[in-house]
Parts: sequence; C-alpha cells; structure tokens
Amino acid sequence: MIFDDFFYYYLEDNAFTEISLDKFAEDFINEFNIDIVPYFQAVHKGGSLPEFLFSTPEYIQSRDNIGDVYLIRFRISNIGDTKGMVDVSLRMPGMRGFGGGGAESEKRMYELDPGISKDIQITVFDVPRLLTINTLVSGNIPSSFSTFLRSAKVNYNTEIGEYERITTERVSFRNEGEYIVDNEDEGFEYISVSNESKLKQYIDSRKGSSDEIIYESLNPWRTPAVWTPVAHTAFYGATVRSALVSSRGDGGNIVRWKEKLPEAGFYDVFVYIPLSAMMDRMPGRGRGGTRGESRPMGEMGDRQRRTGFRDQGFDYRYTVSSHVGSNEVIFTLNNIEEGWNKIGTFYFPADTAIIELSNQTAGRRVFADAVKWVKKP
Repeated sequence: MIFDDFFYYYLEDNAFTEISLDKFAEDFINEFNIDIVPYFQAVHKGGSLPEFLFSTPEYIQSRDNIGDVYLIRFRISNIGDTKGMVDVSLRMPGMRGFGGGGAESEKRMYELDPGISKDIQITVFDVPRLLTINTLVSGNIPSSFSTFLRSAKVNYNTEIGEYERITTERVSFRNEGEYIVDNEDEGFEYISVSNESKLKQYIDSRKGSSDEIIYESLNPWRTPAVWTPVAHTAFYGATVRSALVSSRGDGGNIVRWKEKLPEAGFYDVFVYIPLSAMMDRMPGRGRGGTRGESRPMGEMGDRQRRTGFRDQGFDYRYTVSSHVGSNEVIFTLNNIEEGWNKIGTFYFPADTAIIELSNQTAGRRVFADAVKWVKKP
C-alpha cells in the first residue's frame, strides 16, 4: 500500500527522533498533497468516520501507439459525514508469482469529501492481477477490499488516459426490478440452537454482551456451532461486508430473509455465495511425498500447499415461501459463481416473500449472506 510504504520508511528515516504533529503533517502534504490534520482531529474528537461505497471494478485491455495497456475503472462514493482517503494498489506478479521477489505494484491515493462520488480510471502497462482498495480510517468493515483481475475485456476504442472525475451519480447496488436483503438488513433474522456445554454457551454470551456487533474472522479449522457474524472482502455488502456462518447440524439453526414484493408474478431468486471466502489451503504434494499426503508443517511450506474448495458438491437447503405455499430447494455447490447464484424461478404474490436456509448439510458449514429477487418481464 502506498500509505503503508510511506509510513514504514518515514519511521525508519526518523528512528529515535521526536516528530511533532505539525512536522508530520507538513511531510505528508509534501508526499501526497493531502492535509492529514482534519483526519486526526476527527478521530481525536470521536466524531463520525467516512464510509465508502465501491462499484464492481471493470478490467479492460486496450492499446496505445506502442502496445497493450490495461485499464481498471470503478466508482467511489463517500456516504459518510467526514472527508476520507482511499489507498489503491495494483499487483503485478513477477516471474515467481506474488510471493516472489519479482512482483511489482502500482499505487494511487484518492481523497473524497463527504457526499462526493468519483469515477476512477487507472492505466498500467503491465498485466495486473490483484486490486486492493484500502479505506484506511473509515467505517468500512473490513477496511480493505481485494479482488483478483482474472479476465480483461478487450476494447481498442475507449479512452485510455488515467482520470479522477467527480460525478453526480452515487454507487448503487440495486437495479430496477431487483429486491435485495442482506444479513445486515432489517428483513434478515436468524435462530440458533447450540448443543455446546452450558459453560461454553455462557462464555460465548459474555463475548457478545454489548450492543455492538463483533465480527469474527474465518477459521478454516473450526466453525461455530451457532450462527456467528464474520467479516470478509468476499461477502456481499455496502460498507459492511459480512455474513453469518454455522457448522453443519440437524437443521435447528435457521436464517430467514423477508422482503415485501410490490407486484405479483414470477421472480428469479438468487443467493450470494462468497466463493473466495470458502477456499481453504489444502495439502499438496510435498518433496518426496505423494499428492494429497499430509506432512508436518515443518516439512511442508506454503509453496507445497494448494487452494481448494472443500464445500464442492455439498448441499444447501432452502425453503422458498409466501402466504400461498412453499417450495423446498436443495442447492448443490457445483460450478458455483463468485457472488450471485440462481436457485430457481418462483411465483410470488404481492406480499411478503420469505427465503429460509438451515444448517442441515453434508458439508462442514453453511454461509448465509444475501438473497435477491428479480422480477421477470
């Protein structure tokens, strides 16, 4: 990250030296042309933080008079009440991949006043593979967002210059005829039944005794026995990218999405599957071993491990219902898309539609994120 690099070398260059806030602010302005003092004042006063919305990045391959160029376009909206900064990094793998010494990166920093939206285009001349957006001091959870840039759209008749333009159009996650309920919305609720010991239940209840939601990190080795909020960049969300996760059970743990549909008719129903968050590091072929053989960690480094989708082929059990009836849907996790996946088309009256998901599965765990209804013509 551009800010991380600056801060690292700034501390290194000024080791054992007392630096005043005014001096640091002056050096920061010289480096980034941004006055950082208002940010310190906002944090010190305990005031509100900036909150950012990001559109889905566009990845485009184009060409200038020398050769290929690569464009990354996206929109940022600051919906908070305070000015904020966004640190953007593009990673280009070297000959030895991301972990090797040959990896390079392009870095940018943008500043947005409250209520302002900007269209951003970054132009690079090497193939980018990873985009990371860090909101630094903000109300976003998580504070950074990363996405792999897997396949560029080819367009040789487009603007290729880099730009940063203010726009009157704010980032929106909903299209006309779409109705979305996220796990952070009022239309979402859940029921958890735990078979854990009374002592364990008491300890867990003390952890969440405050009104503030505490988001856990994903643990590939242990999944909670009750619905637990977790945060990850792969989840759906505006400023908070979160979901609930539960280990497999007998179906007693249930989540429910409810939305009042204004018009009767047939709707496609989609569920949000956070594929990237469900990928685990799996044993690979160690030196002198066979594929899939488990070896002690001291004998098998990261280069000898591979990423795998361990939920492949397992099922999620949904119930699609309204006041006219219900349908059971067994959705198998095969050929899953990152994000929205269609589970079927159903008729709904102009009334409250309900989608339920239980933790009954043959797999290890169940994720509950967002549901979308799309009205058919």
